[in-house]
Amino acid sequence: MTWARLRSVLVGEGQLRRVANTLILLVLGLGLIRFSAQDLGEALHWGPRELSCEAWLDAPLETRWVSLTGCRLDLSSAASRTYKGWLPPVDGGVAGPRTLELFLPVSASEVRETPPRVVVSTSDRELLDVVDALARVPQPEVDAFIEAHRSTLEEKLKPSHLVGYVEPVASLASRSALKSMMIERAVVLEQDRAPPKANAIFGVLVGMVMLLVALWPIFNRIREPEGD
Repeated sequence: MTWARLRSVLVGEGQLRRVANTLILLVLGLGLIRFSAQDLGEALHWGPRELSCEAWLDAPLETRWVSLTGCRLDLSSAASRTYKGWLPPVDGGVAGPRTLELFLPVSASEVRETPPRVVVSTSDRELLDVVDALARVPQPEVDAFIEAHRSTLEEKLKPSHLVGYVEPVASLASRSALKSMMIERAVVLEQDRAPPKANAIFGVLVGMVMLLVALWPIFNRIREPEGD
């Protein structure tokens, strides 16, 4: 195939910007298929894989949907995503921020990892309510409050099974939390999440359509007979 023929197949009779548009569609399509296929691959399992926390922390990206035993979550080093609200409280008092999500470093023992390899993202309302209430407790009453809620805190921070999923691409909130914690390379395990099977299938299909749109004109031009 001559250079003129190759250029005709790739570009057609238009300008070189067609090549740029085709490459953009190819990159986006392949990227979407890649990330969606990771979700789909995990979703095809019957359920999360049961592992010890210690074993999983050694390679947290090899298995993304997990049920872990022996994990410890560090509340003292946690970051949070909060909502302050727009309206004043009904009783006229001072409204504190409402925690929407907590990001807690994970370890496999009582000894904290420095830096942590994994952070758990949780929206467990019971834990978040305790954290919000603790933030409003006067300093002299903190120890008594913690003692009164010890069973809840131990259940949430030392779960018998920590179930979650590592998204192929961390959310904006997760990336912001990791940056504030100065551990941007840590993996984020989203608690009580499962691979989005329907979204994964949809993503693969959309990626394939993008590839088809990008390559179909080229296939048509390949089938055209060469000019004299």
